[in-house]
Amino acid sequence: MRVNRKRLGVVLIALGILAALGVGVMVYLQVEEAAEVARRTPTVDVVIATTDLPERVAIPAASLMVAKVPAQVVPVDAATKVETVAGKYPLSRIYKNEVIIQSKLADSSGKTGPAFTLQNGMVAVSLPGNDLLTASGAIRPGDRVDLLLTLPLPREQGQSPGQPAREQATSLPQVTQTLLQNVEVLRVGSFAAPGQAETATAQGKGITFQVSHQDALVLKWAKDSGGTIDLVLRHPSDKEPASTDAVTAAYVLRRFRFTLAEPLQ
Repeated sequence: MRVNRKRLGVVLIALGILAALGVGVMVYLQVEEAAEVARRTPTVDVVIATTDLPERVAIPAASLMVAKVPAQVVPVDAATKVETVAGKYPLSRIYKNEVIIQSKLADSSGKTGPAFTLQNGMVAVSLPGNDLLTASGAIRPGDRVDLLLTLPLPREQGQSPGQPAREQATSLPQVTQTLLQNVEVLRVGSFAAPGQAETATAQGKGITFQVSHQDALVLKWAKDSGGTIDLVLRHPSDKEPASTDAVTAAYVLRRFRFTLAEPLQ
């Protein structure tokens, strides 16, 4: 019985060794096959980021490298030389190991400063950035936001035709409405001074938008009107305009069916 157990153990060990050798051979063949496929696959030299690159901050050459990528997966307009990328400004955040796309960079022709990152026909305008969403750090460069304005408006004199007395009596001289939609955020915080390196976004020190010339006037008027401006953050894929109704006290009372408190007898 002892001899049989010994022989059985030897047989099992031998089978284990053979199985391990078989698996090793299979793995080796698969690796060789993959290497052969890789050798036969055409590659292209492209520039990739070695670190995360923030929006609208000049790209240092030290954060770039050239790597070989299979030709069939290379994006259109991929950068192939470091010197064509270094010093330019990403229009959106670029992540580590991401292929650099030339069309997503602002060409400043070697010059530096926020003005060279603006699109043609657009201007930069800044607001204090004291709304709660900006102060919380939720807004980042490259985000799209809607601007809401609450404005104290004068009451209409007398009762409007067809307006219930109850509604007229409870209306307040304050109206909230969407002012601008899908506005691009250029910067949250301060831009770097000339000769200084760009730093990470600083919260709570102002917010800069890229808008048309006419919308810049709208923001100027809203800021000087005595109203309150707040921001709402959009999903990156949400670019369609939204239809909104102005909100007043009468609107809130109607929609949510508030009942006015009865005076004490």
